Parts: sequence; C-alpha cells; structure tokens
Amino acid sequence: MSHTPGPWILDNAKDDYGDRTWEVSSQEGTYMAYGIPWHRLDDARLVAAAPDLLAALRQAAHALNVAKRFTVGATNSYAIAADIDRAIAKAEGRDDV
Repeated sequence: MSHTPGPWILDNAKDDYGDRTWEVSSQEGTYMAYGIPWHRLDDARLVAAAPDLLAALRQAAHALNVAKRFTVGATNSYAIAADIDRAIAKAEGRDDV
C-alpha cells in the first residue's frame, strides 16, 4: 500500500465562485484535497497531517508490539494497540482488523 508521500501542504485558495477555501497538496504539487470550506480549517489541517499521523501510528504500533503489556488508566496496551491497528487498516483501505 502506498500513498503520496508527505509532507502535505495546507494553503488557502479560491473556488470557481471566488470564495476562499483551503487546499492540500503534496510537495510535488499534486492536489490531495481542494475546495475545503474556509470555516473548516481544522479539517483541512487534519487532511494535511495525514501522512505524518500514519507514520506516527506505524511507529506506535511497532513500539507496542515489542513492549511488555502495561496499563494506562483504565486501558491496557493491548487495547491501545488494537485501536491503532484499526486506524492503520482504515487508512490503508483494509477491513481485516
């Protein structure tokens, strides 16, 4: 599974009607998302962070797989690892988790 490598860049733009919007593009200039409504800046930031978030989740999954079981609050490391595995699977278009 491969995706367009990061970093993805968030920038302001205008749509066909001249309204301000957000766009996310790769470093090479490929549009990843465009026409994101101006008032949805938090969503645009999340899209732009996607490659970094996926990389961080993969590192966390690896760390949890080699660490001894531990507890964080009411959640144990196995439950955290399962949540991370589901998020990675969703990002990769898999439903096997």
